Amino acid sequence: TRRDVFRFSPDGRRTLVAATESLEETLANRDSRAVHDTSAPDLNGRLSPTSRQIEETRSPAPDVREIHTTLLEPDLNGTLQATERTEYTERPITPGWLRHDSTQLVRDINGRWQPIEARRGEVRDISASERTEEETIQRLDMNQKLAVTERSVTRRSSANGREQVVIEVHAPYTDGSSRLVLSERIHRTT
Repeated sequence: TRRDVFRFSPDGRRTLVAATESLEETLANRDSRAVHDTSAPDLNGRLSPTSRQIEETRSPAPDVREIHTTLLEPDLNGTLQATERTEYTERPITPGWLRHDSTQLVRDINGRWQPIEARRGEVRDISASERTEEETIQRLDMNQKLAVTERSVTRRSSANGREQVVIEVHAPYTDGSSRLVLSERIHRTT
């Protein structure tokens, strides 16, 4: 597929600002690979690559899904180099209980992959009309170590044509301790 983004110039002419070409392929073992190339016009109006995103999905075991996403951006010479990577895994624990983990990594000054964020979550079906979702987010602290920065719990239930959603977000207490306290609660009824 190809996606073009246009902007109107002050004189009303339509001008191309970015173009993304995507190629997706599904392999014989049901694994897949998608490549998204994004380009933008340079000063001479020619399209130059600005990024490439490669997403590889595989199933190493039944009901297990792994997605590895790599972002490549041009270096000073214009050569695309891997700058960011995300590793995502989703697996069932028991029927109606799913766990997912993801890690976002960037290259350090020496070219090694370093984690900057980790997410761990679980989705549980309590009953046919009730579900709980929990997610814990870790980000780098001032010592460059992953520390819990947020934990959210979402409860969904439906009955008599009404859906209730309660989202509670917990964050570290302002005294600098690692203790999490309720910082936000959203209650939505549809």
